[in-house]
Amino acid sequence: MRSTRKSTLFERGPWSCRMLVRRQFAVILADKMGLLLMFVQPLLISALLALVVTQETSAPKKLFLGMIAVMWLACSNGAQVVVRERAIVSRERLAGLRLGSYVMSKYVSMGLLASIQALLLYLGLKVFGNGVSGDVLWQVGSLVSAAWVMTAIGVWISAACSNPTQAALVVPLVIIPQILLAGYVFPLEEWKTRPVAAVLGFLSPSRTTQHMLDVSLFYGRRLDLEEMEQLGLDAAYKEPPHWRNLRLSVIPIGKWIGLGPDEFEIPVSRLETFYAVEEGGKPFKPVVVKWPSTPNLPVRRIYHDQLAWHFPVLSLSAWMLISFFGALWVLSKNLGNLK
Repeated sequence: MRSTRKSTLFERGPWSCRMLVRRQFAVILADKMGLLLMFVQPLLISALLALVVTQETSAPKKLFLGMIAVMWLACSNGAQVVVRERAIVSRERLAGLRLGSYVMSKYVSMGLLASIQALLLYLGLKVFGNGVSGDVLWQVGSLVSAAWVMTAIGVWISAACSNPTQAALVVPLVIIPQILLAGYVFPLEEWKTRPVAAVLGFLSPSRTTQHMLDVSLFYGRRLDLEEMEQLGLDAAYKEPPHWRNLRLSVIPIGKWIGLGPDEFEIPVSRLETFYAVEEGGKPFKPVVVKWPSTPNLPVRRIYHDQLAWHFPVLSLSAWMLISFFGALWVLSKNLGNLK
């Protein structure tokens, strides 16, 4: 008979989250070759990127491909971790295993491993070839955040699938939309008259992470044409699409779906949070936007957006919570179907 004893995620005992994390790491460490491959993968990927992406202005491209690699590795790892243990979990649940503790232990253990992979990949990007420019803290935070979120989504996939083959087949269906909706292959400029694509993009983890990477390229830098060219100038644009993406980030989400007037102002208060305060600098004036044109924000100022982290934190936290409760729900349903 199933135990009715109440428990928490962090209680002591064989079914606590801490003990389950230790058990998961013991399983991982027992497979020495698998662990070695897990840590060699990101270094090999970063070395290949340095081999094929050789231009000094290729930092944006390297960061985007690195982000996708981190997402794929994290999601793939998470997608295998629950489905392989479903029969074992079903029996242990009768002995008192709490699904909340179990799912959280997978998040913690696989999330930590995915974070190490993300750090190794970023280290490779910095060391191999021409390296990458930009703010290190923003870039590391972006890749590590992507690793945790995609681990959570991978665990959700693993809980929903009935065998490892199904889980492996679902992972590309999750990753490919991340490539399309990130705002790099198809910049935000192309979403102005496509509200469905815009909404899906703003809700996707890759768009959020790409926004953080866009911020990292300019954060703390004075914005002028020479500086922008050093960051990677796409031949199809008169200026880096990453800067156009940041300029479009000040547009209210309602405008992307056709709400509100087509002509509006970006107030001085928002511009003052967008740039660092400089002594002797000219005062800001409101910027008039005639949608769907891209706002011409001031240049020759130091970019230092104080609000750039707000939406990423909310969006990625929401994905973590949705994935956690989604995994709990499907796992409880699937375990009920086991004999």
